[in-house]
Amino acid sequence: MRQFVCSQKPKKDGSVIITGKDYLYLSRSLRLRIGDVIDVSFADGALCAMQAQRITKKEVVLVPAAVTENDDTRAKVQGVVAGKVQESLEGVPQYWLFQFLPKTQKMDQIVRQATECGVHTIVPVISEFTVRGSEPPRTERWERIIKEARQQSGSPVATRILDGVSVTEALELWNAHCQEENRKPCGFVLHEDPEYGLKALIEAADDHGDQKSVALAVGCEGGISPAELDALYQAGFRNVHFATNILRAETAAIYGLAVLQQLFAYKK
Repeated sequence: MRQFVCSQKPKKDGSVIITGKDYLYLSRSLRLRIGDVIDVSFADGALCAMQAQRITKKEVVLVPAAVTENDDTRAKVQGVVAGKVQESLEGVPQYWLFQFLPKTQKMDQIVRQATECGVHTIVPVISEFTVRGSEPPRTERWERIIKEARQQSGSPVATRILDGVSVTEALELWNAHCQEENRKPCGFVLHEDPEYGLKALIEAADDHGDQKSVALAVGCEGGISPAELDALYQAGFRNVHFATNILRAETAAIYGLAVLQQLFAYKK
């Protein structure tokens, strides 16, 4: 269910001219041919079916395609209409991932996987246990990873990643966001304390009912310090422990997101 994430605005006639690296992606990775149809996601959130009208050695010209869901030409590029996935997101909360910065390679993996899962906002948190040399700025690289992951997975969620911040700054961002929504903060932090388990997570989901945004905080290789945990608790985050083995930071993030999405998806 691939899509093309386009940073350009369509011309008055609805067409777009693709060059550079995006041209290489369409012509070499997707092997787009004249007449093929692909879903294009624009910066304003619009998802449009576009048809390759002209392909040269330097550019691809896409125009709006007048096709139906059953049109065979659409299947030349992808088998499922991404718009259907977009419709299924109605009523589903935005997911925020507060990732305490692990080593660079692990963070790249987390950004990619979180994007594929449809996370709305990723907040890199520079913590007490963040390894020296792992700190941002890497936003430009991460934005490229996000774009590639969205195109590969077909995610209609315009995942964004913020600059690295402290725990205090991260919680200020989250509280401000919840105040804008006029909703009680709904956040969870993964921690190894077995006193809190899956039952507590289910109960917390029930307590919050219809929620527009849900946050998950995940530690880095060294975990989360007592002071940082205390700050999360004071901000309304609930401790969650899964009855499983000890998980790496990159595994914990994707594991925790999957559980949250399943719980809240069925509360629509």
